[in-house]
Amino acid sequence: EGLKGRIPENVRTRIDKMGFPTGHKNWFVSELYEPLYMLFSSQKTRDRGIYRVDQILAALECIKKEGKAIDAPIFKLAQFELWCRQVEEA
Repeated sequence: EGLKGRIPENVRTRIDKMGFPTGHKNWFVSELYEPLYMLFSSQKTRDRGIYRVDQILAALECIKKEGKAIDAPIFKLAQFELWCRQVEEA
């Protein structure tokens, strides 16, 4: 309701909204590969005990080898792990 009159009505009331698309699949094989690998292979992540770290690292290796990202929850896992670290520091 806050955007009523500010954006087109057909956009404001559209039910099938989608999130902002990102290039994360391409980033996995380039600039995000090493930081993600370091994040998931860290002792802190392993000590958390909630991830199947070997499977995550294998998926990252597969992504790098194939040169394209598979549709895996790695991005969400990374977000969760980084959130956990923020909460621990607070």
